[in-house]
Amino acid sequence: MNTNERTKPDAADEDLSEVFQRILKLRTKIFSAIEATLAEEGHYKSYEGRIEIVCPTYFEEGTPEVKGWGINLACYVLGPSRRYEWRGSTLNEALLKAEEDVSGWLLKKTIETTKK
Repeated sequence: MNTNERTKPDAADEDLSEVFQRILKLRTKIFSAIEATLAEEGHYKSYEGRIEIVCPTYFEEGTPEVKGWGINLACYVLGPSRRYEWRGSTLNEALLKAEEDVSGWLLKKTIETTKK
C-alpha cells in the first residue's frame, strides 16, 4: 500500500469510550475471579490481571485482514495458560473474543467449584 493511500485508524470508526468501559468491566470480572481463586489457592504471579491494548503498527494500519488490534491478558490463575492474546480488525472485535473466552473460563470455574 502506498503511504499516500493510508486510511484513518480503524479505531476511529468505533465508540472508544464504550469499548474502554467494556474493558474496565472485563477487568473487574477478572479481578473478582482472581480474588476468589486466591482465597482457595495461594499460588499466583505478580502480573495477575494485567490487560494491554495492542494497536496496529504503521504498516498494519488500514489493512483489516492483518488484524492488528488486540487485547493481551496476563493471568496465571484463571485460564488454561499464563498469557493470552486476542486479535481483530478492530479493537471491538478483539475485545469480543476476549470477553467470550474469559466468560467461558469463569463459567467452567463456577461449575468446577459447584462440584466440590
